[in-house]
Amino acid sequence: MRKGQWLRCQNLECAAEIEITKDSIPGEFRITCCCGSPMKRPFNKPVLARLSIDSSTLATLYGRLA
Repeated sequence: MRKGQWLRCQNLECAAEIEITKDSIPGEFRITCCCGSPMKRPFNKPVLARLSIDSSTLATLYGRLA
């Protein structure tokens, strides 16, 4: 876990949230809420971006693939 991350209780009736205030030591661990349910990072919907490639970039890429 990294400082600044948020965790949310998976129990919809509880829905508690916590913020990580200090980086943790790497390893396997399971964070549980005070209600006993697991806590996970909330889902963030991915943001899609349109790519624009000009003709010179396209020619360079095509040259590498050929």
